[in-house]
Amino acid sequence: MRRAWGVFVAACLGASTAWAAPQRTPRPPLPLDTFEFGLYELDRPGRIALLRSLGYAGIVLPWPDPAKIGSYLALPAVREGRFKVDAVLVAVKDRFPNDHFGPVLDAMAGHVPQLWMSIEGVEGVALAEGIRAIARAASARHVTLVLYPHVDSSLPSAERTAELIRSARLDGVRLAINLVQEHKGGNRDRLPEVVRRTVALAGAVTLNGSETEDGLPNVDFSRTILPLDRGDFDVRKNLIEPLVLHGYRGIITLHTWNVKDAPADHLARSMDKWREMNRPVRRPR
Repeated sequence: MRRAWGVFVAACLGASTAWAAPQRTPRPPLPLDTFEFGLYELDRPGRIALLRSLGYAGIVLPWPDPAKIGSYLALPAVREGRFKVDAVLVAVKDRFPNDHFGPVLDAMAGHVPQLWMSIEGVEGVALAEGIRAIARAASARHVTLVLYPHVDSSLPSAERTAELIRSARLDGVRLAINLVQEHKGGNRDRLPEVVRRTVALAGAVTLNGSETEDGLPNVDFSRTILPLDRGDFDVRKNLIEPLVLHGYRGIITLHTWNVKDAPADHLARSMDKWREMNRPVRRPR
């Protein structure tokens, strides 16, 4: 699905020239999506036009209703495959919905490959069984359920999420590795180890610029969700290189929650930084 990603990984790891693009051809960057956050002053065609002009491959829709999903899927660029709605993010609080997100999944079926789900206030057997029910509903519509860790939630980290998937045998369920949530959860300095321990189950990655020391409570992300060109945290070294070296091939999404800069400005800067980060990563000898 993401041929550019496969070509990049092969080139990065020193694969044969049968996989790598000829050197005379500029290597395309890894595909990068972004969240819809901060784009609301533009109409939906305008959002897609801006993102396409900057080089983004797709969008992730947070908490949409079925009509909103349908309106995106009806846009010519999406309908014709020139731009993707790669995921929808939903939230569970205290209990799982009786309809198992059926209307949302119906709108996604055959068009949006992933349902991302954060969960708060559900624990134990109810947590595992609720996830299992949603996963079955998603699978019936050819959608992959991706559990979205969030600090101070039922699934606060990628490692805790991986433990649950394995122990409860949640076959087909995947997880997201969220840079900001790992940072807030105390895993900033061990992010390469987190990747190594969870990448086999990862279906999505979110990233952004970040300050190494934010000194703020977990509800304040003003220093840990920044454009990629801001902050002193080395995203390439601590996240991109481990992902490439461990063979990750899934969706990568720029996190933009509460970024205050004008979207056209900060999204352009982040894409420029993303291209810079895409210089080859080589496995140590």
